[in-house]
Amino acid sequence: MDWRLHGVGKRFDIPTTRAIVDAIVSGELKDVETVHIDKLNLHVPVAVSGVDSALLNPVNTWKNTADYDKFAQQLAQEFSENFAKYQVSDAIKQAGSKV
Repeated sequence: MDWRLHGVGKRFDIPTTRAIVDAIVSGELKDVETVHIDKLNLHVPVAVSGVDSALLNPVNTWKNTADYDKFAQQLAQEFSENFAKYQVSDAIKQAGSKV
């Protein structure tokens, strides 16, 4: 991981974190519209009650999208390399990052 980028962003504040956790626990996010993050093979909600929608997709939180793309690719690669250590079903493998 390129830790030179450490400190580029910041963590969600407590109210934002609580709103997201509350939405997950309540089931609010069960059938919401999502956007797919290809490299990480993740679906993130487009909107969550009480949360600035710009925060939900990580690419929107980076000043330089090229830096984000590079970092996301590196993260996906590291997930794949780490995941290769484990023997799991094909279904679980398919749910992982795409490098």
